[in-house]
Amino acid sequence: MRFQNLVSQKSGKELLPSYRDFIVAYPKYQKFADNADAQQVFEFLRDPETLLSMIKSCQQGKPALSGCAEELDKITSTLQDFNYHNTSKDDPLYLEKNVLKQAIGSMIRVLLAPFSLLPSSKRRVNPALTPNFFSATHYALTGVQQLQFEIAVTEIDLGREKL
Repeated sequence: MRFQNLVSQKSGKELLPSYRDFIVAYPKYQKFADNADAQQVFEFLRDPETLLSMIKSCQQGKPALSGCAEELDKITSTLQDFNYHNTSKDDPLYLEKNVLKQAIGSMIRVLLAPFSLLPSSKRRVNPALTPNFFSATHYALTGVQQLQFEIAVTEIDLGREKL
């Protein structure tokens, strides 16, 4: 089940940062501004289910990336312009692939900021989750939260008599 985009009931504006917000926050990634593959990765990370998984990972003392690394690897393995797989120091694209991984880390940072989760430390990523990331950032709750997740259980009236 995928959530819909989160929109403020008060203002009608999107609550989560956009891809454009990411590019503005990190101008060094301007070269990806019109890159459809990079935008696809951002939208995956921006999905509320992915965000919730990353937040839960941080609450468990793990890097945020741990919450979505396996699915992220699956998505990026099919991308032509944003594929960081098979990174070895012998690869002529080694530095460029590391830039892609750093861009993903910056995307995560932009997306977790409204939840008042800020970088706290680098932590090792479980190699069983992904062979492509060795370490990633753990985020800790700081300051006043602008957003939080709430899960509600409500009764559904099916128009039948209750037993």
